[in-house]
Amino acid sequence: MVTILCHFLTLMILIRMLDKESMGAYFIALIIMMLLVLLSDMGVDLALVKKYPEEDETGKASLVFTAFILRVSFCAVFSGLFLFLVSFENIPMLGEVAHVAGPLLLFYLLQSLRLLLLRILQAGQLFGAYAGTQLLAAALKVVLVIALFTLGDDSLSHVLLCESAALVASIVFGLSRLGFLTGRPAPPSVTKARELLRFGLPLYMNALLNLGNERSTSYIVAGLGGPIAIASYGVAERLADGARRLFDPFMNVYLPTQTSHFARGELAAAREFANRSLLWTTFIVAGATVAFAVVREPVIGLLFTSEYLEVADAAVMFMCALIFRCIQTLLGFLGVAAGFNYMPVKVSLLSSTINIPLAFFLFKAYGYEGAVVSLIITQALIGLLYVLGL
Repeated sequence: MVTILCHFLTLMILIRMLDKESMGAYFIALIIMMLLVLLSDMGVDLALVKKYPEEDETGKASLVFTAFILRVSFCAVFSGLFLFLVSFENIPMLGEVAHVAGPLLLFYLLQSLRLLLLRILQAGQLFGAYAGTQLLAAALKVVLVIALFTLGDDSLSHVLLCESAALVASIVFGLSRLGFLTGRPAPPSVTKARELLRFGLPLYMNALLNLGNERSTSYIVAGLGGPIAIASYGVAERLADGARRLFDPFMNVYLPTQTSHFARGELAAAREFANRSLLWTTFIVAGATVAFAVVREPVIGLLFTSEYLEVADAAVMFMCALIFRCIQTLLGFLGVAAGFNYMPVKVSLLSSTINIPLAFFLFKAYGYEGAVVSLIITQALIGLLYVLGL
């Protein structure tokens, strides 16, 4: 909860510090960073969580070091690709962040390594260290952004450097909690690399296809609408994103717990846990959506200033999309824990072929609110496909 409050406080300060066009450029930088992180993941993160409980202590250490070597290698490849493409300033979105390419690249590299570290902590069920790593990054970012605001510094490059500094501190803290690894060093293994990539490949394909399910709307709005449109879209999305962050800690426990159930052959326990999780998650998120719909304009005005009151209806639609997203995430992780790693690929392939043209059409017709409608339809479709598949 404290971490989420820190993220919201940071956003509130940035909205008051940056004009709308600069805020849009900041959101574009975040979109590009998340795309690079996704591309360099290669499915290794979730594969690590799945394979980790099956290893002894030496095997666990070797698995982690192997994942780290893979991550650094893929980051190097995509960093070079980014630097090549960003030199062409006429490419949509890249032209908006070409002047901050260096800080953005650093932000991407650190974020990618931190996410791998968080998966390692999750796999080892070091949930206290996991929470502490996230909290430190969020709290330090607030402090640094407040310092920029106090100094009257509205430079986007400095904002990104603040993000990077917070990530460095959180990575150092997280690594300090992995004493069992430093105490038992093990060399990376080619065999384990193949296992991670083999299991992770369909998950990676699913993540790429999910660009069509979840992130394509952001790329369409940013690419066709520019910084102003993505600023409105990004602010509207942030309340639902904050609610999703409340859901994430549960998911960090849900996936390894279900993986352990299936590893021990406890199918009844896995089914019961999944049913209870679906029931309570749907009830809580739907209730929060109704409550927010009643007071949406005062909340938007308080958090994001009156300049963004126009996004109130879109913010409610994002909350509706979150209901379906939570359901399909629980069902998708259940399939992964059960070993059906190709199921998410099949689901995403079908849904993304529908969402991309739908989002494009609705954005051209109704602006960024139309793009949000396409997101709701897609998330509902994914949930239905998982129900039929499981």
